[in-house]
Amino acid sequence: MTVKVRVEGGVSASAMGMMESIAESLLAHEGLDGRYAVDVCFMDAAGIRRVNREHRGVDRATDVLSFPGEAFPGGTARKYPQRLRRLTEPETGLRVLGDVVICMDKVRDQARAYGHSPERELGYLFAHGVCHLLGYDHCGKKERAAMRALEESAMADLGLTRDCECDGTN
Repeated sequence: MTVKVRVEGGVSASAMGMMESIAESLLAHEGLDGRYAVDVCFMDAAGIRRVNREHRGVDRATDVLSFPGEAFPGGTARKYPQRLRRLTEPETGLRVLGDVVICMDKVRDQARAYGHSPERELGYLFAHGVCHLLGYDHCGKKERAAMRALEESAMADLGLTRDCECDGTN
């Protein structure tokens, strides 16, 4: 299985590799095989506030937004192989899961607040966004627990646990 992360805006090669590894881990935990893509856009607080207002009617900056390419009602992507096939981009053969928008101002602020590196925070927000693309949500206790377990499993696969001293090299 491969996941191509396609980025709008500048990001380091190590951050790009980290995001691709996180996405591959998430899809492996979901039992999904094939070739996938996730489109990522980095914004400042003003930009993500505008997008949040336009798409969700919420007039405030947030850390991450997700725009799935397909809905998976009452379940996650693994239960809907036919919907996953519809995501296939004819030019590349990649199944485009959707878009993840990340606020870099929030990455820096939250990393400081939680006492870990910006790389770890970026990885977590990306994992959170991809979980939404896969159909996970956190509206109820049970759903929140399942989503958090998947996020933390993927992060642990890369050594990006909550107590790590992340320096962008692991």
